[in-house]
Amino acid sequence: MRKNILQYIKKMKTKEFTMQRRLVLFFVALTFFLIISFTALLILFGITKKGTASVNNYFNDKLNDIAKTVSNDFSQISVQGINLAEEISDSCDNFFSANNISARTLENNRNLIEPLLSSQAQSLINIVKNTSCGGAFIMLDSSLTKHSNDTEYYKSGIFIKKTQPTYTQSVGVKLHYLRGPASIARENNIGLLGQWQMEFNISGQDYFDYVMNTARNNPDLPLSRLYYWTECVTLKGNSESGYLLCVPLRSYNGTVFGLCGIEISDRMFKSLYSPNSDTYDNMFSVVATYDSKKIYCSKSAIAGNSYHTGIRNSKDFLRLYVKDGFERFSSSTNRYAGKSLDLNLYADNSPYKNEKWCLALLLPETIIDEIFKEIPAHISIIVFIILIISIIISLFIGRRYLRQINEAFDLYEESFKKLNEEKETAKNNLSMAQTMITHISDEKIPEIDKDDLDRFMECLNTLTPKETFIFNLYLEGKSTNEVLETANINKNTLKYHNRNIYSKLGVSSKKQLLEYATLMKYIK
Repeated sequence: MRKNILQYIKKMKTKEFTMQRRLVLFFVALTFFLIISFTALLILFGITKKGTASVNNYFNDKLNDIAKTVSNDFSQISVQGINLAEEISDSCDNFFSANNISARTLENNRNLIEPLLSSQAQSLINIVKNTSCGGAFIMLDSSLTKHSNDTEYYKSGIFIKKTQPTYTQSVGVKLHYLRGPASIARENNIGLLGQWQMEFNISGQDYFDYVMNTARNNPDLPLSRLYYWTECVTLKGNSESGYLLCVPLRSYNGTVFGLCGIEISDRMFKSLYSPNSDTYDNMFSVVATYDSKKIYCSKSAIAGNSYHTGIRNSKDFLRLYVKDGFERFSSSTNRYAGKSLDLNLYADNSPYKNEKWCLALLLPETIIDEIFKEIPAHISIIVFIILIISIIISLFIGRRYLRQINEAFDLYEESFKKLNEEKETAKNNLSMAQTMITHISDEKIPEIDKDDLDRFMECLNTLTPKETFIFNLYLEGKSTNEVLETANINKNTLKYHNRNIYSKLGVSSKKQLLEYATLMKYIK
């Protein structure tokens, strides 16, 4: 039984590594189960989409902020443009009355066009100086000079620009003259731009006729319902584009004789409506018309960190699909992703209310895709770290757990070894006793007289303490030298005591003494 137990303990000791490995695998499997369950709960409650939601929220907040600014600015400029149109219309009516003409007959009195424009220059200067804008203009439905074949494309007027569109202070705002008679520029100390021309050339651009005809077809509507925002327009012979607010000029008798307005230049658009995102350097905004298939970016300004050079997209953005909450677009050269928000530029009873405008906030599609790839990667890294930590903890717990078991096995094994040693000692003692008994039994006991033995045993009491001490040393098997050393006597003294012991016990030698003593122990 004990042998079986010891074998079992040794067997368990040899399986220590296997037990530890199984324990570690158990903890790892448990960790995997918990991680999978945790991940399933994250997916179930949509927590894994927190990163996606964060990006969406960032875009939505940025989009709403810029859209609010754009709507407020466009609305404010619309109001200022309407006021400017009413002011110029009244002033022109006074001019017509003073010169005995009407708005309808202005074309036949070309000599009065320049004085008429000169009388309106100050109104334009005031609006440019006191408004955040790229410039202000007036265009008459007439020309200062006759042209050979395309007179209808040339319109007299004035266009005053400023270099710093967002500045409204009178001091520090430098004005420039882009269109109009040069004499008017000299009268008002305004420098001519290098791209100056005396008249507007509207060939290939339909905004002038569109606004004029719409106003003529809606004589009952006030000017506050007849203003119109063009898409981004670049005047003939000019390099910088801009959105033009066009408000018709209408005489008291209903004659529409031109239009005036305010420009949001490309430079102003970039200055005011860039996303300015430190997180996404390539983000840009677009204000454009759109339909269900396209955003017409080829006719819009673009504001963003990657577009400070003023380069515009030459192609429209084709709507593709929506993924991860982001609209996907394609141009001829690139793909984009982002969000758009409708802009309401017109009143409900405006003839232009069906024109759809939007603000779009966009990034190259590859950047958006990389952002969404990073989010699951973060979760994977966290899960991997948790797994590594779990394995380390499992190894620690496994070793600590098995160490206690091994200590118990070692203690049990040590107890059995000690018991086995005691058993072997007892067995050896028994064997020695049996050998001695056999040796004694083989000797010639009958040759010793019983009376002599009895006398030997009785005479032991006659020995002195010193003699008894020496006798016991002989019984222990001590040699003569050992007796001398133990009793601390010399040889003569030992001989003296030996003679006394032999004499008192009735023996003649040490050998006979030991035989009697051995027999005495056997009898006892």
